[in-house]
Order: sequence, then C-alpha cells, then structure tokens
Amino acid sequence: MQEMLNQSSWINHLLSNVEKDPTDEKISLIEQCGRCCAADSGHLEGAAGLHELMRDCKTRADYIAVMQRTFPFEVKEAADGIIIYYKKSECTCRMASEVKNPMLCNCTLGHEKAMWSIVFGKEVDAEIVESFQRGGKDCVIKLLV
Repeated sequence: MQEMLNQSSWINHLLSNVEKDPTDEKISLIEQCGRCCAADSGHLEGAAGLHELMRDCKTRADYIAVMQRTFPFEVKEAADGIIIYYKKSECTCRMASEVKNPMLCNCTLGHEKAMWSIVFGKEVDAEIVESFQRGGKDCVIKLLV
C-alpha cells in the first residue's frame, strides 16, 4: 500500500508541475502515458474487435449509428466530430482515486485517442469537453473524425 501512495504522490507532483507550465511537449508525454495504459490494459485488443463492427461504415453518421447500437454511452454528432457522453457518476481512470489533478485527463485523452484510432482504423484526434477532474459532472470526449 505504501508503494502505491509513493507512486501517487510522485504522479501528483509531476502533473502539478506540468500544470504550472503546460507546453505541447509535456502534454504530449502525458498523452503518451495514456496510450501505453490502453496497450498495457489490453484495451487495444478490444478496440480491434470493435473495428470489425465498424468495417462497413463509410460516413460519420454510419459510425454514430453503430456506436449508438453497441455502446452504453450517449453518442451525438457535432459539426467537427463525434461527441461521447460516457454517463458515469465518477472518473473511471484507475488512478483517479489517488491522483487528483486536471492534467490527468490528458492521460485519458491519450488512452481515448489510441482506442478510437484502432476502432476507426485511422489516426483519430480528440479533445476533452468535460471531465470530473476538471469539475464536470460527466466524462465527455469529442472525437475529431
């Protein structure tokens, strides 16, 4: 247990320092951690299976229709992408109970980019619209596809 507390403390300090001077390079490194988390947790294999569900999709509307039928979250079209409302009651990041910093959402963003890039079969950019760590009531991601 003490080891986890030390790791959490280290991560909190790291994210606090990035928050003080959030350069693109630093944000990219935090996102890279999220991409690694997606790979290490086995989520990318699951995303590959979801890619098969999407293989016949040609338009954004096609993707949204499959997502609405398949996933337990709310999906809406935006002018520049797809918005996902995860409809959670709290942050589901495994570190969120010990790490309280809005910069942690950049790690989640990297995780989401990695996952959805595999699902869509192409590199996907994304942005955080709302998050618990940033004072929101849900986790909302916009996929820029």
